Amino acid sequence: MNKSPSVAVFLGPSLPRQQARQILDADYYPPASKGDIYRIMASGVKTIILIDGIFHGKPSIWHRELIHAIEEGIQVFGASSMGALRAAELEPFGMVGHGQVFAWYRDGLLESDDEVALLHGTEESGFVSMSEPLVNIRYTLLQAVEANYLTAEQARYLIDEVKQLYYPQRSYQQMLQSQVIQDLPSENATRLKHYLLHHKINIKQIDAMGVLKLYASLSQEQIPKPKGRFCSPSIDLQFQRLKMTGFVTASGLRVGKDILQLLKQDVELQGRMRSQLAKRCFLLRWARQNQISFPIAQWQSYLRQWQQKYNIVNEAEWLQSNGLTSVTYQEILAEYFLVDWIVQQGPDYFGIKWNYQTALSAELRFTGNVGSQVNMWPELSQRRLIVEWAEQNGVVCPETELNSYLEKWPQLNNLIDQEQHQAWLVEKAMEAWIVDKEPQYFGISWSFPQALFQELQITGKAAQILVVNSH
Repeated sequence: MNKSPSVAVFLGPSLPRQQARQILDADYYPPASKGDIYRIMASGVKTIILIDGIFHGKPSIWHRELIHAIEEGIQVFGASSMGALRAAELEPFGMVGHGQVFAWYRDGLLESDDEVALLHGTEESGFVSMSEPLVNIRYTLLQAVEANYLTAEQARYLIDEVKQLYYPQRSYQQMLQSQVIQDLPSENATRLKHYLLHHKINIKQIDAMGVLKLYASLSQEQIPKPKGRFCSPSIDLQFQRLKMTGFVTASGLRVGKDILQLLKQDVELQGRMRSQLAKRCFLLRWARQNQISFPIAQWQSYLRQWQQKYNIVNEAEWLQSNGLTSVTYQEILAEYFLVDWIVQQGPDYFGIKWNYQTALSAELRFTGNVGSQVNMWPELSQRRLIVEWAEQNGVVCPETELNSYLEKWPQLNNLIDQEQHQAWLVEKAMEAWIVDKEPQYFGISWSFPQALFQELQITGKAAQILVVNSH
């Protein structure tokens, strides 16, 4: 027996759990439905084996969440039931299929998902089967043809008849009422009935056992390696994922939806973070537009600073409690580090006309804080870069908005170098208008709730929120 605590198996009626554990010691879950993969992705799981899934009553497991798991470096296997169906559909993305049912779907011999569906009891009952999956009947009839109990034509007719039945009504007893069997000579009919009732084959169970044995026998070198990102999901899809993302807490798994509900109540936090996150989005957009990347040589230095700042001691536990996989963590950090590095370098580093002392002098003099020694580099650097993004993209602040903003600063008329300060004030107005409009206004794919959610994850505050609100 191969002990694999980092393996998650979604299993229901295809194979008794006790029997499955004798093959592979893993974390076993009920049949998968929409969101179940997202819920466990940050729990430390390295391999997912999908056998059973929900077909009716609840939304079925998404293709996208399986693809996301693969992209995050999690090996995903499928067989027997829903696992076979999804593996056939997602084999090009790296999902590994196994068994006869998978092969039928992969080769196009089966298409409908009701081929593997059945009526079964609750988890407490052991998912006891109350109907027969069509794939089991199909495989048994094929074997009956091989054993000369039926002709291939008779078998096809019986399969077509059973397929017309609603899947909870499918059974061998129901099939035995077929006119095809009634028309057989008495002796042949008796022999066939005996064969079907005593030699029926549960191909779903065979495939379920097979995929567990397959994984148990694989060495690390044989386990499929992740293929990286396939595509960038839409903002809506990313947000849906966040709502279903699992967070490991002392009281069990929580989901992102819980955090989002709490965030709605924190109006002060939303107001404080909205402009900050919008600015970060514009800066990242400018960096990508100008093909600017973070220097890899500085990664470890930035990483150590980040870990110290947010007191990350046990990274694995910290990631799980904040609903992050290692891959997602690295991706988000890369964006944060890039923006921070760009702002620290300043606009002139990238060939943009700018002088910090001149900008600081205008800022302090105009706001009346001439004697202040506050380091305003980040704020002023960001402003010039955001305005540069606007200029590169032909974004212009409407004249009415600009005039309205300038009217808020009547002291402009009393300054000697009025023209220079007005130019500075125009930039200030430009930034304020752009940030207030937010990225979506300019056709940039961005969501404030999603950006805030990721901010809480990456800073460890998501876990803190769940702890505070655990009672």
